Amino acid sequence: MASPGCLFVPILAEIRLSNGPSRCQGRVEIFYNGSWGTVCDDDWDLMDATVVCRQLGCGHPITLPPAIAFGQGSGPIFLDNVDCKGWEVALSECWSHGWGIHNCYHYEDVAVVCNGNEVWFLGGKESRGADAIGVPKSCVLYPGSTEPLHPSSIPVLHPAPPSSVCWCSIR
Repeated sequence: MASPGCLFVPILAEIRLSNGPSRCQGRVEIFYNGSWGTVCDDDWDLMDATVVCRQLGCGHPITLPPAIAFGQGSGPIFLDNVDCKGWEVALSECWSHGWGIHNCYHYEDVAVVCNGNEVWFLGGKESRGADAIGVPKSCVLYPGSTEPLHPSSIPVLHPAPPSSVCWCSIR
């Protein structure tokens, strides 16, 4: 149990899409405990792929190719029965049976094809890095609002950016 005044911050596992024609298409691989591994296709759906595309800054999924569409992976199979709700910032925040617990083979490795564009949330854009005056930007900017929301807000994808400029305050 965390002591008073401490904030638990989960470590978000790095992911990549391998063996595809671009960084936004390929077999889903996740880095855990010092090595890269794959994700099994059991229960894999569009919501899971949405989290992957967003985590990579690749927009939203345009298709869920059949398992092994980008070849079989090697090494460990780290996740199975992934169940993302859509608000997660990273695939490692989604529910699963746990790291390395699976009943899969590499011919069941999942793949994703993302559209390669930025993600827009409820009329706002997820910003990362820092602005011109060095203020960290890790929130979602909403037109007409002065309240930032965390990027894990449930996404509503829009074809165009919002038309107004907003500021993100840091609390």
